Amino acid sequence: MSKKFPSKSLLCSITGHKYRVSKEITEHVKEYTCCKCNKKMTSTIYGQLLPLNDRYSRLNRALSSLQQAKVLKESYS
Repeated sequence: MSKKFPSKSLLCSITGHKYRVSKEITEHVKEYTCCKCNKKMTSTIYGQLLPLNDRYSRLNRALSSLQQAKVLKESYS
């Protein structure tokens, strides 16, 4: 007999998400993934959590490359 389990998103809607940092963009901006349902979120510089869509994904990539360039420049100074 196979048991039917509720979908993972339903489980998160009842018990809440369990977010873990999946990628650190800068010191203040991070990407998070729910361990239960794999929902992706991002934080803003203001501390808000927003769903990670294409727009925020592109912004995070650009911010990450700027951050890496800054760190590289500082290491040569």
